[in-house]
Amino acid sequence: ESDQDRASTIKALLGEDVWDGLNTRSQDRLVKQLKDGTLWVREDMLLDIFGFRHLSMANAPLIKHLPAFIKSYLQIMENGWKEIIKLYKIEVVIKLPIVLIENIISNFMTGLFQGHSPNTILKLYKDGWKGLNQWIKDDLEKKRLTGLVLAYPENKEYKNKLQNLEAAMERNPIKPLVDAGLFQHIMEDLNVGDFKSNSRLSNYVNDKLEGSPELLKDGVNYLFMTERTGPFKFMQKATMFSDFVARYADYTMTMESKRNKFKNKFKREMTKDEQSRLEHNILKFVRDTYINYSKPDSAFMSYLQDIGLFMFTRYAIRIQKVGKDIAAGKPLRFATLMFGQELFEGVVGYDPADPFEKSVLSRGPFDILWSPEYEKIILDLLEPQLYTYGKAAF
Repeated sequence: ESDQDRASTIKALLGEDVWDGLNTRSQDRLVKQLKDGTLWVREDMLLDIFGFRHLSMANAPLIKHLPAFIKSYLQIMENGWKEIIKLYKIEVVIKLPIVLIENIISNFMTGLFQGHSPNTILKLYKDGWKGLNQWIKDDLEKKRLTGLVLAYPENKEYKNKLQNLEAAMERNPIKPLVDAGLFQHIMEDLNVGDFKSNSRLSNYVNDKLEGSPELLKDGVNYLFMTERTGPFKFMQKATMFSDFVARYADYTMTMESKRNKFKNKFKREMTKDEQSRLEHNILKFVRDTYINYSKPDSAFMSYLQDIGLFMFTRYAIRIQKVGKDIAAGKPLRFATLMFGQELFEGVVGYDPADPFEKSVLSRGPFDILWSPEYEKIILDLLEPQLYTYGKAAF
């Protein structure tokens, strides 16, 4: 059995969303462990890796005793509604630019609350974006070269190229964050596989236009901004990248600050072990400072999200701890920036997004979770996206 076969086996066991959410090092480690005949999983990560059995109304106490054909119809209706909710979430998270803009502003404000320089934050955002782009390209090339080395073990050219590429990836400054799993493929309530819902809509539209001119197909795709279009791909990529570059900037500046403080205090550079421990602690700090969307919810909360009773709960619930930690860590800076933000809103009339927008203290316990206007969901999905943008602009 080849490593590729083992990877396919693990992917089938874990599920495509979980497998795609793992970084390359974690995937390789799982394949190696399966090859050795054992698969070790930390007890506190069992839920993160294997998840839970999804709830369904067909298993509810009163419904599970009904005839099979009735339960089958109920499940069809339930799954159909879940697909509609997925499409609506894509509509909100990916297709509305204001969501991405406010996310970037909120991350930027988080950096300011941490005491970082605005100019340095913006520069590191740019560096992080460039580094992550390069990492993704190199990772794809690494998989290609690894396959060639396995297929042609005597070919020194392939081996040398693979070694050089691995050395370059080691030098990429974003590597510690990728190894720590801080590049997340999950955005709010959307997993990687959820975008297949948009693919099904796109495929349906294109099937109906079979035989039509490509110009017409492209026009319809852009009208509804399906996943085949450049703007959709850019928004999806930018949404995933925006949280990562904020983490990279925070990690880089905090590492630099801690190293300088250590050098000024002890009059020497850190040893390799000291730097490794510092890196571990800062990565943990950065992970907790921003929302960890990869961590699964309970089965019940996940079901409420799937059927749309509540949406985007991961941010609303998990931001509470982030806000508390920031305020407790730098209370004076927190108070100063909050006062400055209120003053800015009073003068300019615009309130910049920040990590405290969903705080229980500022919004109250009953106003942090969001439910959609259900009667508008279908109408919003049927409305062409370009028309939606036009209405917003004029």
